[in-house]
Amino acid sequence: MNPLDSNPLAFAGSTAVDEDHAPQDRIPWPDRVSQQLVLRAFEGMTRGSLSLRLPDGSAFHSRGGGPGPQAEIQVHRSRFFRRCALHGDIGFGEAYQDGDWSTP
Repeated sequence: MNPLDSNPLAFAGSTAVDEDHAPQDRIPWPDRVSQQLVLRAFEGMTRGSLSLRLPDGSAFHSRGGGPGPQAEIQVHRSRFFRRCALHGDIGFGEAYQDGDWSTP
C-alpha cells in the first residue's frame, strides 16, 4: 500500500519521506531551513559545549570560549529543528516529549 493513499493532503506524484532515515536532500525544505537557522544559533555559544548527532548520522559540535556545561543530543527526526525555530523553548520541550530527540 502506498503511504500517500491514506494522506488526503499529499500531492499527486509526491513520495512519502521517512524523516528518521531521510538523506538531507529528501528532508522537507522547512526542516532543512530550520536546521540551518538552529545550528547557526548554536555556533554563537559563548560557554560550554554542545554535540548533536543528526538524523542522517552526521554530527555537529559547538564549543564556547569559556567553561560551562557540556550537552549531547541525539536528534531522531528532522522536525526537531522546525519546532525549535518556530516555537523556541516550548518547541524544544514538546519535541522531547514526542521523541524527536533524546540525550544519553
